[in-house]
Amino acid sequence: MNRINGLSDDLLVKILSFLPTKVAISTSILSKRWKCVWMWLPRLEYISICFERESFKCMSDYDSPLRRFLDRSMPLHKASVIESFRLDLAFAGCKPEDIKLWIFIAVSRFLLILKLKGNILLDVPRMVGLPSLKTLQIQSVKLLDGESFRKILSICPVLENLLVKLYGGYVNMGMINVGIPSLLRLSLQIPYDGLLDGLVIDTPSLMLSLT
Repeated sequence: MNRINGLSDDLLVKILSFLPTKVAISTSILSKRWKCVWMWLPRLEYISICFERESFKCMSDYDSPLRRFLDRSMPLHKASVIESFRLDLAFAGCKPEDIKLWIFIAVSRFLLILKLKGNILLDVPRMVGLPSLKTLQIQSVKLLDGESFRKILSICPVLENLLVKLYGGYVNMGMINVGIPSLLRLSLQIPYDGLLDGLVIDTPSLMLSLT
């Protein structure tokens, strides 16, 4: 332990970045020196299945252990750049306003990679842009409609990788437009119970497309 404590903070952050975010944050109890190391992690992953056992004890979906964990940790994060932010709520329910806050904190740090999955109603927060985002993954996320999807793409001017698995449930998404000049790779999955009025893809730089 003494040898580890002799390492620089930058090296400790690099070591913690190889651990699941939940485990990395738990190292804050080791000592006073470790209390703030995790706050500089460049990659954050909040995955509901990691909290599945605790969730069985929870009386309310909106009071899940994952939500409490995010509420405590996200406002404390200090890194000026977040390379990657993954939010997987497949096994947890959270209030839309909480989700907006967590995503807003992430995108305000020059976010490069955003991955969203599961029980999320995704709307575009006002006055938010994603000028640095290179990779966007949206899987089984509820979008309000095709126009909301277009707005999300419109605030990603340098996006290069896009993976979208549309939410089914016989919800009509209207017209889906994918118009991104910088896009290099596209994977678009439409479920059997997904309803669309049409699909337009305008990506002149595209190198790989899986639809």
